[in-house]
Amino acid sequence: MTSCRHLSTLVVVDSTVVDYESLVNSTKPGTAVLVLDAERDGIEQISQALAEADSLESLHILSHGSAGVLQLGSTSLNWQTLRRYAAQLQAWAKPLAGAEILLYGCKVAAGAIGQWFVRQLKSLTGAEIAASTNLTGSSVLGGDWNLEFTTGEIRTPLVFSASAMASYPHVLPVLVSDTFRNGDVTDKVWVFGTDAPAPGRPPSELPFLTARNTTIAPTGGLPGNPSRQLDPEGEGALRLTSALPDQATFVLYNNPVPSVQGLTITFELYAYGGTTNPERADGVSFFLLDGTASPTDAGAFGGSLGYAQKEDIAPGLVGGYLGIGFDEFGNFSSATDAPGQAPVRNGGQPQGRVPDSIGIRGSQASNYLFLGGTDSLPFGIDAPTATTREEATRTIKIDLTPAGRLTVQIDGNNDGDFLDPFESDPRLSNIDVAQLTGTPKPETIKFGFASGTGDFNNIHEIRNLVLGTFNNAPLVSPFTEVLLPGTTILLDGTTSADPSDGFFAVDPDVADGDFIASFQILTLPDPAQGTLFVGDPLTGGVPVVAGTTLTPEQIQTIYFQSTAGFTGASFTYTAIDSRGQAAELPATVTLNLRDITNQPPNTNPSQLEIPRDDVRLVPGLSGTDPDGDNTIQFFQILTVPPASEGQLFLGNPTQGGRPIQAGQRLTPAEITQVYFQSSSTFRGSSFTYAAIDDQGEIDPTPATVSLIRVGTGDVFCPPGRNFTGNNRDNKIDGTPDFDRLRGLGGNDRIRGFDCNDILQGGRGNDTLAGGADRDVIKGQQNNDVARGNAGDDVIDLGLGNDRGFGGKGNDIVDGRRGNDRIQGKGGNDTLRGGRGRDTLNGGPNNDFVDGQQGNDEVRGAKGDDFMNGGLGNDRMRGSRRADTAYGRRGDDVIWGGPGVDVLFGNKGNDRLSGNTQNDRLNGGPGNDTLTGGNGSDRIRTGVGRDQINYRSAEHGVDRIVDFDVANDVINLRRIFNKPEYTNPDRFRAYVRLRDSDNGAILRVDSNGDAAGGFLRLAILQGVQIADINPVTNFIV
Repeated sequence: MTSCRHLSTLVVVDSTVVDYESLVNSTKPGTAVLVLDAERDGIEQISQALAEADSLESLHILSHGSAGVLQLGSTSLNWQTLRRYAAQLQAWAKPLAGAEILLYGCKVAAGAIGQWFVRQLKSLTGAEIAASTNLTGSSVLGGDWNLEFTTGEIRTPLVFSASAMASYPHVLPVLVSDTFRNGDVTDKVWVFGTDAPAPGRPPSELPFLTARNTTIAPTGGLPGNPSRQLDPEGEGALRLTSALPDQATFVLYNNPVPSVQGLTITFELYAYGGTTNPERADGVSFFLLDGTASPTDAGAFGGSLGYAQKEDIAPGLVGGYLGIGFDEFGNFSSATDAPGQAPVRNGGQPQGRVPDSIGIRGSQASNYLFLGGTDSLPFGIDAPTATTREEATRTIKIDLTPAGRLTVQIDGNNDGDFLDPFESDPRLSNIDVAQLTGTPKPETIKFGFASGTGDFNNIHEIRNLVLGTFNNAPLVSPFTEVLLPGTTILLDGTTSADPSDGFFAVDPDVADGDFIASFQILTLPDPAQGTLFVGDPLTGGVPVVAGTTLTPEQIQTIYFQSTAGFTGASFTYTAIDSRGQAAELPATVTLNLRDITNQPPNTNPSQLEIPRDDVRLVPGLSGTDPDGDNTIQFFQILTVPPASEGQLFLGNPTQGGRPIQAGQRLTPAEITQVYFQSSSTFRGSSFTYAAIDDQGEIDPTPATVSLIRVGTGDVFCPPGRNFTGNNRDNKIDGTPDFDRLRGLGGNDRIRGFDCNDILQGGRGNDTLAGGADRDVIKGQQNNDVARGNAGDDVIDLGLGNDRGFGGKGNDIVDGRRGNDRIQGKGGNDTLRGGRGRDTLNGGPNNDFVDGQQGNDEVRGAKGDDFMNGGLGNDRMRGSRRADTAYGRRGDDVIWGGPGVDVLFGNKGNDRLSGNTQNDRLNGGPGNDTLTGGNGSDRIRTGVGRDQINYRSAEHGVDRIVDFDVANDVINLRRIFNKPEYTNPDRFRAYVRLRDSDNGAILRVDSNGDAAGGFLRLAILQGVQIADINPVTNFIV
């Protein structure tokens, strides 16, 4: 070990971690590294190293782990052994004073027991600790390098380099782990025994733990040596046979483990100390059996190694599925026990006995069929000359994949890998067990060891058993939604400032054929806050109960319906893979109350002049938050230029920039690194983007960025006229080519003709006409008239009281200052009024009309228009089509028109009228007046004292989603003022209320004093009759 005296960082590595060198070698120079001796107590080794330290700032421990377990050398430090090591761990406090401990083991802090273990470790050592709650390691296998659980603030960075962690290809969860070094086993689920003695043969000794100081085994445990304790605590092993003749023993882990996830097993085998020459015998078998079987006896011994049968003498292991023989004498791979004798086993090597070999036999159902084996291994199974177990170490690795394919490897030279000759024999690799035996893999499996001797003998021992699974648990994602009281939303992860995919799970083993089979809702939101539904509750959705299991398709239809008193809630869910494995940690869905006073952000328009075949940074991309906290979280690119015009990039594409896609979100830092690369055929284009604030609110009036072609390299539009007038009244005509025309001080008439011209009016009252191509027209000062004519034009009217006409293309017209009149004409236009009292008319197509500041008159005309009133007291009128209108600030009047409209009053005391179709009205903050009209409308009143007007009992059935009984009122006076209504007690005579699952149903009499005629007028969602005051909530 590198000395840690005067060094700030100590890295402790358990040597069983695969390929730990690739991580350790990436640490910074001067880092002290301690690789634990697998044969020694790991706590003692760490304590010795810490005793030499005097200035440590951090201790990093890289080891295998599980919930509340660290594997350290020969020691399993876990919630059961903490007390045993308490004194040593407390001694760490002095060298670790002010230091931090980072535990890299898989799932050490998982669950309640894991977190309790970490907190106890902190209590003993005094150090703040970070540990993992999930798999640590390769992301491909579902791992990561995040230490998710901490006992306090952790300032220490991870000690390994980012590149080393990214390329590390391993991770391995553990099901069973026991070193057999101590006087007791970790899990007390073991069964043990011996073979029945043959006539004239003394009985076998029981298998025993060499470090146990008593002979009697506890329930589920293993016994000690009948004569005396052979090894001190922490230095022992599981002895299957001593060097005695005619021994036959077995141990069985009598607790089934699931096989569907595959199994990977490692253990150390020691065969040494035999007293017979020239042969030693017999060997050890590791066996797997059906988890439903509970045998009380092993199979036949001798060459059958306690697994297979001996015909007419002894049966094989009941329930046996696989037997793997590590065979010193060689008969496990032979059908007979001696040349020329009758077969006693089913199949074998053609040459018969194969000493120092590995053989594999199949299931009981296949009559323990021989499946394959090696030739004699040059390094042998046993070590005939060894006098200690360490000299005889053979490490075994057995993999049974989820598909049932078997691989067996042996480390014959104890160098920590299986790469040397004969250690990974191809005949023991990827064996399809089910195909060869006709026996499918059992759903659950038990395992064990058996060993025997005969006329020849050996000591046979086992240490450091680890049984893990190939399967990695699914990973589920938390997410957040924000909503208002009394509303219903689909939980798809799209309402928060940082949207997600909603319910989402990843199966790390998808490459092996595993997949997410189902989801489960584990806990529910507080019923006082709302209810989960499968399907929209407004159309027959079913309430969710805790424990509900859903398909991946059903989980995407989960809705939440908040109560009128909603303040926030949460619930948890998990995912289950096709092998029955659930996520180690559930994910939490957080339901937050939306800040209803929040104002949407503003996004700034911009423009870029660029020639063909060029790359330039797009300037001026930014936004502001009118709430004053300036918390723009993201910018979303809503549309991108056509591919024929060019490509947007995040970062300079000549220096590795990445293409930007429509819908992509960028941070405020990233938005300043947007580049545009124009194509060789670039004629001019645009894209749109919008700011998103910390409440998840997106700017409803996205900004347009104009991409204007300039330059002289176009053979179709060569340079034309570049002319600046004088201070007189000029008439300036361009050419069919690319012109730059400027008027200066007089009242000028400027006309551009063909190609993409740039026209500037100057200080007078100018008239500018753009011509047939994509023009840039700037009115500048005074009262100008600007016409884009054909082409997708960009018109900036400037400072005066101007008139702007977009023309036939998809135009952008900015009024800027002054009281402007702007007409979109043909095309899908973007019209922005600016600061004055403007009048804007969208034209026949789908327009974006933005009044901005001032008291504006905004009309959508004939298309599906998007209208934004802006900051003043605006009057907005839709069209015959489906319009969207935002009043923004000010006391606005919004009339949707005959189409299916969406109207937002936002701040101010607004008046909203939907007209004839099924409209959506949103009042927003302020005292609003809302009239749905003749359709079945969805009305949200918002904050303030709002009034909902009805003019007819046959308006349709409206849904009022947030009726506030303390402030809002429904006005029915226009209905009851008609002559057919004569009863003075109008509410009692003509109004009916009934409770339902969705809220109070409002019905009114459509026939006046005539009999019958009650029609449903509205549903007050989340409101009950008991909440309603007829005096304060109704005007009749």
